[in-house]
Amino acid sequence: MDRMRRWLLQASRGRLSVLVASATRQLWFWPEELKNSLTHCFCEHASSRKSKVKAMTTTASYRSETILNRKPIVYVGYDDSMKGGVQQVTSLLLTYLPDVIFHASVRSERSKCKYTLFSVLAYFRFVYLLMRRRPCLVHVLICSPFDQIRNLPYIFISRFVGLPVVLQFHYDIAGAYLKLFRMVRWITSRAYRGSQLLCFLSKTLRDDFSNKVGQFPCAVVPNPVPVDYLKESPLPYEDREYDVVYLGRLMPEKGVPDLMAAAKLDVVGSNHGTPRYYLWGDGIVPKDRPYICCFQMWIEDPEKREIFRKAKVVVLPSYQECFPMVLLEAMACGTPVVATPVGGVPDMIKDGMQGILVEPGQPQQLHQAIHRLLDDPQLWRECSCNARTSANQYALPSIGKLWMELYAEIVSAKISGH
Repeated sequence: MDRMRRWLLQASRGRLSVLVASATRQLWFWPEELKNSLTHCFCEHASSRKSKVKAMTTTASYRSETILNRKPIVYVGYDDSMKGGVQQVTSLLLTYLPDVIFHASVRSERSKCKYTLFSVLAYFRFVYLLMRRRPCLVHVLICSPFDQIRNLPYIFISRFVGLPVVLQFHYDIAGAYLKLFRMVRWITSRAYRGSQLLCFLSKTLRDDFSNKVGQFPCAVVPNPVPVDYLKESPLPYEDREYDVVYLGRLMPEKGVPDLMAAAKLDVVGSNHGTPRYYLWGDGIVPKDRPYICCFQMWIEDPEKREIFRKAKVVVLPSYQECFPMVLLEAMACGTPVVATPVGGVPDMIKDGMQGILVEPGQPQQLHQAIHRLLDDPQLWRECSCNARTSANQYALPSIGKLWMELYAEIVSAKISGH
């Protein structure tokens, strides 16, 4: 085992990739598409891959860089083809943290065969990455119940070569962990205990994990808010043109049917007339949607930021969330929110302060909470001010500095032998 470990650590940088690429091209009986996929996965030194890594790798002047000895950090997460808050958080951190090598473990593919092939070959690319550049730390994202199984090889390979591992959970993982088979749960527990730090997005998620799974070295690092969202002043109530805004996937788990039911309850009776509901996202549009609902395709910044700035109320009636970026971005634009107290949402929103919390699966409560904000401009202004103030503590520079301090502490402890 020691001989294999020395081989992994002392292998040459470029010869393995050239050998694998050459052997792949010689397999003439393989499908052309499969040969291209294998060649692309192992030839990371190609110009296209270099430009992508270079775009995602930035430098910053931190004192903790001396502790990291200027060695890179490997960040294992979703490819940029994936949509959603997780990929947005990944992009924000990659543009701020110094000397980070991004390793895509999953890529959005229409074909299940291509999706599986990319995920499997990602393990080999990861081994080659460790041989080519000796990092100081491996950061692994766990964003779904299946990720805690799919990412086990990354954890065990990193520990095998003696690298510290940081796990970051973008999912309420405690319930999913308890549903695993006993043997799988035991293996997953060993992986967690072999990691130097488990990072959660809120105190509620951390405490829930500790109570249901066990005591582990944990830290709380919330999602960051993009700096661009905090540059401009919030618009006043009178200048906002969108009454109710929902931005996310059009799925039952996100509470879209409940929002449609709340829209059906709307009648002309508020001070400003019947509100309009605007929904941006991808998925299946409900067939029984009321006429006051307008559906649009998924949007990205800067269009998304303008929507939040012009919205009067942002709703997220989800049944399960972690620490949603949609609410953070809405709060940064000074927009009150109506959400459900699931996951880490109660840690970022207090009922009656930054918005209103309603129980999931209650369209009547959702309807009343929306009208409570729309019909009371004074309450709306108070919530808007509180939301903007609360969002400042999640600014990207503050969260990025917190990550660097954690990295430096872990690496220094590793060097000192603790």
